[in-house]
Amino acid sequence: MLYKEPQRKFTFIVDTRYCKNAVAISKGADILTCESSFSAEESELAEDHGHMTSAHAAKLAKESKVKKLSLIHLSQRYDVIPKKILEEAKKVLKGTKIQVSVAEDLDKVEI
Repeated sequence: MLYKEPQRKFTFIVDTRYCKNAVAISKGADILTCESSFSAEESELAEDHGHMTSAHAAKLAKESKVKKLSLIHLSQRYDVIPKKILEEAKKVLKGTKIQVSVAEDLDKVEI
């Protein structure tokens, strides 16, 4: 999904693998809300299920030059996964100005 106004751009990407089309539609977004179903060490599992890892989502944000990355669609299989997912994404985004967070129910984000 892509929502764009002259002043704002919001991109929502879920249920897909990392691909160049996702980079293209996310380019310059104020916020990218992106799936991060698996940890970076589970890239084969992510590929098999057609999803992205935390590293894929961060790479997408970095290549798209977005301002904010909100990670969603995390696997419920792990108790500590949100922290791990967030740390993996931050590692990929190190040295950029991209803000990253793991979305929670009822979060409000100003664009």
